[in-house]
Amino acid sequence: MSELKQFHLKTLRCFQSQTIRTATAAVYMLLGALPVEAEIHKKQLSLLYSILASENTKLKNLLERQMTVNARNSDSFFSRTQEILMYYNLPTISEFKDQLSSKIQWKKDINRSIADKWSTILQKEMEEKSTLKRCNIQMLKIHEVHPVWRTLPPLTFEVKKANIKARFLTGTYLLQEHIQRFTGNTEEQKCQLCQIEKEDMLHFMLRCPALNEQRQKVLPELKQRIVNTIGQKKWHEHFNGNKELLMQTIIDCTKLEKNIPTINQETAIEIEKNKQKAVL
Repeated sequence: MSELKQFHLKTLRCFQSQTIRTATAAVYMLLGALPVEAEIHKKQLSLLYSILASENTKLKNLLERQMTVNARNSDSFFSRTQEILMYYNLPTISEFKDQLSSKIQWKKDINRSIADKWSTILQKEMEEKSTLKRCNIQMLKIHEVHPVWRTLPPLTFEVKKANIKARFLTGTYLLQEHIQRFTGNTEEQKCQLCQIEKEDMLHFMLRCPALNEQRQKVLPELKQRIVNTIGQKKWHEHFNGNKELLMQTIIDCTKLEKNIPTINQETAIEIEKNKQKAVL
């Protein structure tokens, strides 16, 4: 099982070109993907439905016997399945047997319960990671892909830029300040592009003069889209001198509604669609 988990996680990480340092919960949640154990739970519960819905007399007798004799046997399929149902706060096998819904409704209820459970678990894990402070964790849910991937045009160049954007989101894009921390070097590591000051996220995104030309291609348009939404007065109120908020807008604008209530999720996603090129 451990090897299967590692393979599943590695595959999802490779899909996003994320490094091994990326928080496991973020690897799943940016894609809205379930961990492999949850996928196995879905298969087990699907098999349970097939047994409960079957008209086969032998299967029905087997179910009754197993539920009576092996209720506490951890090696029994029905015992393990009962534990899974409890884990997801679902009715017991007996309750399902007495009132079995249609297969479509069953799948809908099971998928929702599993998705809600794992969304909560993975969100809590992400909240404990300082590297994910710029990611809007509360909007991430199982079966819902983050806008960085969902709004992506089907172009190779755009995919490469989104890979970089995803690393910003997960706090794994390597800058000189990170390298200095990892190596234990006490000397300040200056930006290799301009050699003026320390290369941290703020410098790289908004201050490095070597990237000014690229910034001027995208930031004025980004500003205009936000001004069109909140007005010039609100722009000055929230963004003037607030480099941190502007940097957050570039990395994950879906988090803006916490600072600017007039920007809701739908508006933020529209801004995201039109600023894919804002990855420097």
